[in-house]
Amino acid sequence: AELQEKLSHDKAQLESSRRVSRFAQLMMGCELVEVEASTADDKSTFDCTMTNESSNVSTTFRLTDSSTHMTFTPMANPESLPDFLHQSIDFDHDQLPALVQNGLRAIFPEEE
Repeated sequence: AELQEKLSHDKAQLESSRRVSRFAQLMMGCELVEVEASTADDKSTFDCTMTNESSNVSTTFRLTDSSTHMTFTPMANPESLPDFLHQSIDFDHDQLPALVQNGLRAIFPEEE
């Protein structure tokens, strides 16, 4: 009975995490997929796809998070992004929001 209760609790937590993840993807206009996690060197790697379905524009890039910095690596359609994001760059963790903002502005330009 205790194991069944724990299983039910874990399933509820997983479903809640999925809903939060989906909402975050909708809010950010970006789908994240973890492709690699290494506890040995405290590094995580995510593929991020930004898609504007109304204009049929998308781009995919990889973000690697280490304890000291992050790395941005373009993977598909980097021409949709600002010029400085057409090649791999390393940056400080606190610069991630600005980098994502630059990507979103390129994929979702303001209507004039």
